[in-house]
Amino acid sequence: LAGAIEAGIRASLDGRVALQVLQEEHGLHSLRVACEDKVAEDFETCSQHPDFGKLGASQLARILRREDLAISREEEVVNAIFTWNKVSKDGHAFLGVLLQHVHFQSLSFENLLRLGHTTLSGQSGDDLHREVEDALTFRKRTQSLGAFQSKRRRLQHWSPFLGASTEASGREVLPFPCESL
Repeated sequence: LAGAIEAGIRASLDGRVALQVLQEEHGLHSLRVACEDKVAEDFETCSQHPDFGKLGASQLARILRREDLAISREEEVVNAIFTWNKVSKDGHAFLGVLLQHVHFQSLSFENLLRLGHTTLSGQSGDDLHREVEDALTFRKRTQSLGAFQSKRRRLQHWSPFLGASTEASGREVLPFPCESL
């Protein structure tokens, strides 16, 4: 019976349903994996859904660490973490851990500077500023060598419009809502 229920849910699985299933405490491991797959596949849309903030910190960390996380820019991961942080009951306690899943070196230089000016209290603030400083140092070092090599997810290293550098002409920098953190 459980297999039939699981098969029915999988057949109609979308991001909204996946977020709802991940909130449940049942032990259907393969269904939870399928839901995490769906959230990773449609991450940007799922991160805007109200149920995204109801994910547990470990669930979100599992999704964020995936190499197949479908994002257009690394800024989407940062925005999702801060959105989750605002609404999650566990938000502040796990913020530093979740920030470890951000590829800070793939963020635009301007957004790194904005994050560097963000005020967060406690260890999370220290963690964020250390990551930003490390990424800025890396960026300065690699730019002096003339070749920035982003470890961006989903083939971003093949296109200057998907990488971290904003030196390409006509490049748009996505803003962070840092003032509201």
